[in-house]
Amino acid sequence: MTGEQRVSENKYTKAWEKLWSQYPLEYQSLKILQKRIGYHFSNPQLLFEALSHRSAVVALNKQGRRGADSKVSLPWNERVEFLGDAVLSLVISTYLWNLDTVYSEGDLSRIRSSLVNEKSLAEIAKEFNLADSILLGRGEEKAGGRKRDALLADTLEAVIGAVYQDGGFTAASKVIHSLFANTLARPFEHSVCDYKTRLQEWSQDIFRQTPTYKLLSQSGPDHAKEFVVAVCLEETEIAQGKGNSKKRASQNAAENALQRVNLKDDLTGASVEEIFAHSLNDK
Repeated sequence: MTGEQRVSENKYTKAWEKLWSQYPLEYQSLKILQKRIGYHFSNPQLLFEALSHRSAVVALNKQGRRGADSKVSLPWNERVEFLGDAVLSLVISTYLWNLDTVYSEGDLSRIRSSLVNEKSLAEIAKEFNLADSILLGRGEEKAGGRKRDALLADTLEAVIGAVYQDGGFTAASKVIHSLFANTLARPFEHSVCDYKTRLQEWSQDIFRQTPTYKLLSQSGPDHAKEFVVAVCLEETEIAQGKGNSKKRASQNAAENALQRVNLKDDLTGASVEEIFAHSLNDK
């Protein structure tokens, strides 16, 4: 630790003590939290910062400007969350890269997104009761912030960022692999194959255009509706799909379109009609 870092820590020590003294239950939970994540902080101030929501810190900073701590403004967890997001992305990306099956960049991105999205992170945070240790201001507490997925996900990323700052990349990687053990054991169960996104990425790359979808028909009773949707490029219908909702019919249409083209072919300069000729002639 450098002398500069020690000065910075000493600068915040009293302010952190003042803030956390107002939350005895959350403070008492810190030992349990560290045990649950499998990591003990050498610098507890990093953990304080990771668990301090903006709503809890702003009020104290305002008090400080009027009192003895006027030169000290505590940081809340957004900065360390930013760091944790990057570390988490790298660790998960490395894990997916090392899987036995070789996936394309697009597939890897989609799988990673499904593993580290807000809902997935919030579920992991709930598994080890992270909410018990978060500092919230009165307004955020009354508004139910402790149960909000977005807040839980952000705080989890902040904790990961704090571990990285305290113990380095190896320590952060171990914590992530521990917390995500169940998720990483079945990574593809968390990944929904979004055919519309895949078709859009492909069409924008080839034609610089986004596919459009139009409802062709709907039939059946309310409890068993069937929708038929067409997907078009350059006003040319390239496939149709069916489903019990417009959303599912659109996904099916995109899936059918993707099945009719080899995404690995060099299609530079080809027209929609040329690429989908065999499917158009079958109509």
